[in-house]
Amino acid sequence: MLDRGTSADPNDARRVLLVLTRDPRGRVSGRKLVLRTILESMIALGHDVTVAFFGEESAGDEYREAKFVPLQGPTRFELLRGALGWLTPLARPLNEVLYRSRRAARTIDDLAASDGAQVIVTDMIRTAAYAEHRSLPWIADLDDLLSERYRRLAEEGLFSSDLLGYHRSVVLRLAAKVLKPFGSAVLRREARLIEKREIEIAKVAERSTLVSASEARALTARSGRAVSWTPMSVHGPATAPTAVAAPEPGLIFLGGLDYRANLKSVADFDSTTLPALEAEGLTEVELHVIGHSEASHLARLSSSVVLHGYVEDLPSELRKREAMLVPEVDPGGIKTKIIQAAFHGVIILAHESAVRGTGLTAGKEVIVWSNARELADAIRALRTGEIDRESLVKNAFEFADATFGFPHIRDLWAAHIDKATQVGTVERKCKTSVRTL
Repeated sequence: MLDRGTSADPNDARRVLLVLTRDPRGRVSGRKLVLRTILESMIALGHDVTVAFFGEESAGDEYREAKFVPLQGPTRFELLRGALGWLTPLARPLNEVLYRSRRAARTIDDLAASDGAQVIVTDMIRTAAYAEHRSLPWIADLDDLLSERYRRLAEEGLFSSDLLGYHRSVVLRLAAKVLKPFGSAVLRREARLIEKREIEIAKVAERSTLVSASEARALTARSGRAVSWTPMSVHGPATAPTAVAAPEPGLIFLGGLDYRANLKSVADFDSTTLPALEAEGLTEVELHVIGHSEASHLARLSSSVVLHGYVEDLPSELRKREAMLVPEVDPGGIKTKIIQAAFHGVIILAHESAVRGTGLTAGKEVIVWSNARELADAIRALRTGEIDRESLVKNAFEFADATFGFPHIRDLWAAHIDKATQVGTVERKCKTSVRTL
């Protein structure tokens, strides 16, 4: 049984239906960590949880307290119709088209009725339509502002089939190849459609949440409705660890290289930042990568990058090296790797883009850099003892525990459920009209 340190009141128990884009069990990714946080919070609060999910079913047997039901995705005809409809004035984002299925809608209707669901939680804008026109109180967990991500990709000219994420639709992946020459224009249109939907969802859902505080504020301003900041929880030790007195040389990067952004970060560091560090007089700096990797990844990298794959004891492996490197990233949500490092006493060397809008303070919880010279200076200061490692470790742990500890996030979800259900199904029936997908 799941034990998360709370004694749930049976009188507060509700029947919750989660509609997710993937099975939260099995191998953990960034978004899965958020979905697991929601599920674990519901279980810890004593709610009766049904998880309806798209995609492959995991072989894992976690979360036996919950009921798991796979959903059938859209047919090829539905995908084709949605893709063609994307060109019309009444278009839905392709991100919704990926999950818009009549078969799934019927399954969700049946589950809501048979389980007596009292509240529904949806995953990103991709599954919002499954709650939007139902009489149930609705919490929309939007993850991040997908519109901002697509807008940045359009500006950088980064268009690929990876934008479809974990979806394996042959129809839409073929469409992505056909549209690639028009990539920036496609991304800009998708960004506009997504932003419109984000605003619509924030206005209609009883509660809307984002994992980034700055993005929650942005959507609040755009929609005129309060949007909550509800990040993922990261499980860590109960007490602050001590800093490692003499760690081994080298930096740690945490993240699987099968994720395009991670591979790009490591490759850019290898080809650009490492030579710049050498020019600053820092030679033989190694980057140790923990996470999924393959031989094809190694072939693209120099001998200064050491691939460890998965490790059994992650905290111990993290603490072996001088610091965790967090390279330049898309701004917005906080990076889980930063919180994992903070919980386990690892010094964090974060590019300024990785801490923007997170609440982390440069020089207090993390060391922030913006170019190779600043990074070289920070590594030297760590090696010579000019930086108080113990103080950084203590401050980072306190920030992580107060902001991302499970009890805090669980209580946020308790408040979301309570406030969403205060509206009541009768009032929601008056506000919405029933419409089939």
